Amino acid sequence: MTFDHAYSSPLGRAQRTAELIVGEGRSIELVDDLREWHLGSLEGTSNCEMPPQPWGDYPVAFGGESEGELRARMVAALSRIMARPQHDRVLAVSHGSACQEFLEYVAGGGGQPDNGAVLHFGYCDGAFSLLDW
Repeated sequence: MTFDHAYSSPLGRAQRTAELIVGEGRSIELVDDLREWHLGSLEGTSNCEMPPQPWGDYPVAFGGESEGELRARMVAALSRIMARPQHDRVLAVSHGSACQEFLEYVAGGGGQPDNGAVLHFGYCDGAFSLLDW
C-alpha cells in the first residue's frame, strides 16, 4: 500500500516503525499529539508496577493525563490531519494506549489491539469509521 502522507509520534520506536512501512528517506511528519499516554511522574514505570487497565484518571494524581484527555488528544490530532487537503490514504503511527483510546472513540470498544496492530479507519465528512483490524 502506498500513502499520500505519513505521520508519526516523535518517539523513536514509532518513527522507526513509520520508516519501515514507508521506506527510509520518505517524508514523515512528526506530530507530538500522536505520542503515548502521558503518565507524569509514572513515566518509565513498568506496567506490572501499576494497577491493571483501564487506568481512567489514575495518572492525573502523578501529573499525567486522564484517559479522557488522551482520547480527546488523539481524536483532535487525527481529525486535524484528515481535514488537510489531498489526504485520502494516510499512515499515522502511534502507540498502544493511544490507539486503544482512538479505537474506543470510533468503535465504542471491541477489544484491545496488540502492539504492532494495524487499524484501518475510514474518514468521511468529519467522521471516522473502523474498516478493518
